[in-house]
Amino acid sequence: LALAEERFGIATRLDCPAALTAALRDDLAHQAYRIVQEAVTNAVKHGGARTVGVALAEAGGMLHLTIDN
Repeated sequence: LALAEERFGIATRLDCPAALTAALRDDLAHQAYRIVQEAVTNAVKHGGARTVGVALAEAGGMLHLTIDN
């Protein structure tokens, strides 16, 4: 998100428990990263977002990713 702030001049916020990031498999972490990267870019370029929030959570063995602007 720091790169998005620098590249697009936006504010970002991240809500992700440290234990969750430590427990993610590398392939799943990479996929989540790419999804967030694309979603943030789309929010800025197509939605004119000035602030983007990202939240990751785990429930029932599933990863939940929420992106808002």
